[in-house]
Amino acid sequence: AETWRHFARWRRRISRRFQQGIYSSLLTLCSMDDRSYLTLAFSIGNAASQRKRRTSLALCQPRVTTAGDPKLEDVLVNFRDAAAGYDKIRSGLLFRSAVPQNEESRKLLRGFTLVDLRTPVERKNLRDAHDVEGSLIIQSQKKGLARLLKTSSSTDSENTWIEASLFRGSDFLRVSANQVGWRNLILGALLYMFDPAAGARPYFGQLNALGFDTFLRFLLEASKPRLAETIRLITDESNLPSLTFCTAGKDRTGIVWALLLVVLGASHEQAAADFAVSEDMIKKHHEYYQFVGDKLEVIGMSRDLFMASPYETMRTILATIVEDYGDVESFLDSVGLSFEEQRNIRCRLLKT
Repeated sequence: AETWRHFARWRRRISRRFQQGIYSSLLTLCSMDDRSYLTLAFSIGNAASQRKRRTSLALCQPRVTTAGDPKLEDVLVNFRDAAAGYDKIRSGLLFRSAVPQNEESRKLLRGFTLVDLRTPVERKNLRDAHDVEGSLIIQSQKKGLARLLKTSSSTDSENTWIEASLFRGSDFLRVSANQVGWRNLILGALLYMFDPAAGARPYFGQLNALGFDTFLRFLLEASKPRLAETIRLITDESNLPSLTFCTAGKDRTGIVWALLLVVLGASHEQAAADFAVSEDMIKKHHEYYQFVGDKLEVIGMSRDLFMASPYETMRTILATIVEDYGDVESFLDSVGLSFEEQRNIRCRLLKT
């Protein structure tokens, strides 16, 4: 009995210290400056990409000329070249897709810089090309929220993966809390401790009622602290050719892509039309469409609503930006991508 009492006291003491440590860690995470640690992480990613290009330029170059091969379109969901949405962009440099799902797609993307916009939770829940056999070098930055991953299984196959979450879950909750309702957030948090899917349903059920347009506005607002660094990353000359993706390559990737197309000279109509293409391209891969749709329904999101990519929704988003900031270029300048940087991106990526 005496031994058990000692053990119980020791367990309570350890539990209190553990809870205090978790609380301190949460306070630290909440007070971090997103821009400072992302700038550091992206600079490391760019430096590594420059070393890779110097040592394997001859190896990577053939993939640039064959990136439009239908084979890639067959393997990668929602895959396309930026030049398909705006023909004044140089082809073979900027690509988008859903998350690469298997080793075959990884091999076809040899020489690409792969920019992953998903959250850490999504990466954990959805196995992807990081899980294939091969060496894995991880350079962690700030609790692993932004990491450079470089995977290589042989001397003739190399990819650079940069984990660059477009926003954290806390960012999205912050911008959506007032409209979704604190009651739904608190109820969801309590349920989440027992059943993550059940905890998500009150929140995402309310998103269904608010509609897809509101959901996309939440995404844009939550992404503001990281938009500038993300666009710098995917357009940096040392990272080309680059492939940008999220889970379906539709919403987060779609927002970044629409803004980038407009900066490069596309009209709002062209950017919205490119956004709208995603729905049909995802549906062509029936198994993946069903898989993602099933995942959405488990947490209470409408498959029909959130697997769509309406032309009118992106037109509304771009019109709202113009109403608030004057034009897309001024909006991006306000979040940290200067007008001079935007001009340099146009010089780098547009046909002469």
